[in-house]
Amino acid sequence: MHYYFKGYRGSSGGKKINGYYQFFDGTKIKNIVAKEGKTIIINFTSEVQEGELTISILDSSNGLVANLETNTTGIKEINSDKNQKYRLVIKGTQTKGSFNVNWKIN
Repeated sequence: MHYYFKGYRGSSGGKKINGYYQFFDGTKIKNIVAKEGKTIIINFTSEVQEGELTISILDSSNGLVANLETNTTGIKEINSDKNQKYRLVIKGTQTKGSFNVNWKIN
């Protein structure tokens, strides 16, 4: 997990991660653990003023489960078909802006 921030404000803890930055280049990863039959409900918002930002959900085999759209606000539901650890991957490429992602498991 290598990244470089300039002018960063944010936090990562529990079931959330957010950041506001003048410059972000790299990748931040947050784990989401869900049991079989559960639904992960992800609330997200992001703003990209410059560069590129991608927000993805990967399964325990590093397979892509979902891409969260950037420059918008939305909700994504993921049904867990087995007990596993998902990875929330936030990748910035010389970007300026913000992101806010939080989730709950039902």
